[in-house]
Amino acid sequence: MINRGNYRSDVFKSSGAADSFLKTLEEAVEKYGWILFGYVLMRNHYHLAIETPRGNLSGGMHWLQSTFSTRFNRFRGERGHLFQGRFTSAVLEDDHAVRRVVDYIHLNPVRAKVISIKKVGDFRLSSLSRLTQKTGIRGLDSRIWMEALGLKKTVKGWRKYILHLEEVCGTNEDGVVRNA
Repeated sequence: MINRGNYRSDVFKSSGAADSFLKTLEEAVEKYGWILFGYVLMRNHYHLAIETPRGNLSGGMHWLQSTFSTRFNRFRGERGHLFQGRFTSAVLEDDHAVRRVVDYIHLNPVRAKVISIKKVGDFRLSSLSRLTQKTGIRGLDSRIWMEALGLKKTVKGWRKYILHLEEVCGTNEDGVVRNA
C-alpha cells in the first residue's frame, strides 16, 4: 500500500505525527488481524506491505487513514483531507514478491537520499530498524521474506539482509547509490 499527503504535503515531518501514525497502524494490525511485513514513513507518504487473512483490506485501510487523519487534524486544529485519496495497492502472488516489495520499502529512504545505504538499518521510520533492534510493533512479521532469502531472524541474519539490500541497491565503496 502507498498513499501521499494531500497536495504532496508533508504529513510525517514531525516525530509526533510519525509516532502517532505508527501507533494507529499497530491498532489497525491488531483490530483487523493483518500481518505486517514491512513499512516506511517518508515526509509526505508511506508504504506498507501487509497480508489480510480476513480479506478486510479496504475496511482496514479506511479505518487506518480516517482514524489517523482525525487525530492529526484534531491535534492541529485543522479540517479536511490529509491524504490525497484512496490508497494504492498491488496483489503479491508469492513470498518472493513479498520480499522484493519489502526490499523496495526498506530502500525507499536510501533512494530518496534521506539516508545512506550504510544507515539503512537505523532509519527510525522503517520496520527494518524495529526488526534489527527487536523493538517491533505487534503484528510485524519478517519470517516469510527472510526465509525467501534463506535467512534466519538472528543478528547474523540481519547483517546478511542489510548486505543483501546494499547489493540490491547497488552502491559504490562510499555508499553512494548507483541504481536509484
